[in-house]
Formats: sequence, structure tokens, C-alpha cells
Amino acid sequence: SPPNDNASQAIITRRIGLAGLACLIVAFWLIIHPYRGLEHDSVLYAVLALARLHPATFGHDLFVRYGTQDHFTVFSPLFAAAIRTWGLEPAAAIMTFATQVLFFGAAWLLARRLMSASLAVLAVGLLVVLPSWYGSHSVFAYIEAFLTPRQSAEAFALAGLAAALRSRQVLAGVCMLVAMLLHPIIAAAGVTAWIILGPGLARPRLSIAIATVLTVAFVGLSASGIGPFRHFDAA
Repeated sequence: SPPNDNASQAIITRRIGLAGLACLIVAFWLIIHPYRGLEHDSVLYAVLALARLHPATFGHDLFVRYGTQDHFTVFSPLFAAAIRTWGLEPAAAIMTFATQVLFFGAAWLLARRLMSASLAVLAVGLLVVLPSWYGSHSVFAYIEAFLTPRQSAEAFALAGLAAALRSRQVLAGVCMLVAMLLHPIIAAAGVTAWIILGPGLARPRLSIAIATVLTVAFVGLSASGIGPFRHFDAA
């Protein structure tokens, strides 16, 4: 056959292989990470969202009444709006699905900036099949089968890093801002990586000096017990 036909056949075969790998990844995703419903931390966020919709019923609950981390995220109003539209259980399921799709999509965008399309698909597949739990007693996971703002913050942080690697710093900043609005602690890691990729690598000595000074300052404030940096208790 002519050389052009061989090249076309190779491209078709490669695309079919990628499509097959993508289908296999989706299958493993469905098997390994089934939706777990309203449990674990999703119960806490459900109460916070319901307290916005029914303050007379939930506003006096001890968990809500004396202040929570709800003041540091825009997630609860979004969840409350979804509950008003679809109901509690469907809203939690739909938003969990959406945040997982966002997470894998952002992971693929970031991987695509660093490797070929086939390797990026394989990287997302490894992200799906490898154990995702971490922390003391495996209390956290980077793929959560229930609804929290952590996964959506991770997705926007990864998307921001992908934008930064394309030299689209404004878009990266917008993504990091959205991540911060959803979950500041989770987003902090992405913001730190963004700073390192930008001015950090451009001026490494200055960046190391600034990081050292800030570390010493924060440790000193924590040890002195001043303001929000003080320890919660002696232990």
C-alpha cells in the first residue's frame, strides 16, 4: 500500500487504542470509586447548606450556631442552591460527579502540558487506579466519592498550574482564586506551586530568602501564641 495509506492506518490505530484506554479508565473509575452518598464530611457540608435554606430548623444546631469554617468558603451557598433546585440527595450526587469530572479533566490538562496525549491519558488512568487515600488513618483522599469542596478546589488548582505552564498567568490567577474561595487550605498548595513556577524559578535565591524569613516569622508567632497563630491548647 502507498506510504500515505500506512500513515493514515497508523493514526487510526493509535486513536482506537487511545479510545480503548479511555474506556478502560472510565470502567475502572466506576468500579473503584463508586458514589458513597451522604457520609463522612459530606454530612457536615450538607448541614451547613441546609442551615442556609432552613435557618429556623438548623440555625440553632451547636455545629452551626457558634461559628464554623463555612465563613471561609463559597461552597455552602452553591450547595444550598443545588439543593433548592434538585433536592438534597440528587444535588449531592450531581455535584460529586461534576467535581470528579473537573478533577480528572484538570489533571489531564496538566499532564498534557508535560507529556504526549497518550502518556497523559495513561497518567490519568494511574490517577484513577492507584490508592488515593492519605494522611493519618487515611482520613483524606485526592479522589473523594462523596461531596466536599476539597475536590473542586484541587481541580481548579491543577487547572491553574496547567494555565501557568502555558504562560497564561491571568487565567492561572483566576483558577487559583476560585480554588481559594472553595477551600483555602487545599488551594494553598496550588498557589505555592504557582509561585515557585513563576517568580520562584526566575529568582531562586531571593525566593529561598523570602521563604526562610516567612517560615521563621510564622514559627515564631506560633511559639509566642500571638493572634491566630497560637496553639489551640498545650497538647
